[in-house]
Amino acid sequence: MTTIPAFGHILLATDFSEPSRKALAVAADLAVHYGSKITLLHVYPVPGYVLPEGFIAAGPDVLVEVENRTRKTLDEWAADVLALGVKEVAVTTAIGNAAPEVVRLAKAGGFGLIVVGTHGRTGFTGFVLGSVASKIVTTSDCPVVTVPYRE
Repeated sequence: MTTIPAFGHILLATDFSEPSRKALAVAADLAVHYGSKITLLHVYPVPGYVLPEGFIAAGPDVLVEVENRTRKTLDEWAADVLALGVKEVAVTTAIGNAAPEVVRLAKAGGFGLIVVGTHGRTGFTGFVLGSVASKIVTTSDCPVVTVPYRE
């Protein structure tokens, strides 16, 4: 008989979408069941503009504003996680490309599980945009739970 490992620390990667909201509920259920801590993570790209001459990054004041708004939203989501019965919740952010940053932070933080929502893009849109969840699944060293979005 195979036993399911306990997940002491769960990383919930969120883009603040409805699929991420569904993933939050699944992560909270798992955390309550296993007595796990959850860390909410949002990765955002460097704010800036792409011009024919190159990329112009936003100044420090814009980065501070983006970070403050992101932290505020993460804190709201953390309150929702606590309301679902999870005992310990943390929040963190990262700047960069979402999938590699999620995998990097999961490995660096010793997380036992990553939970991420999927948007369910298919066809040309899925091919062009790629799937952050798929990239996380194929590159992560730890188990990944993907939560499909269904209306």
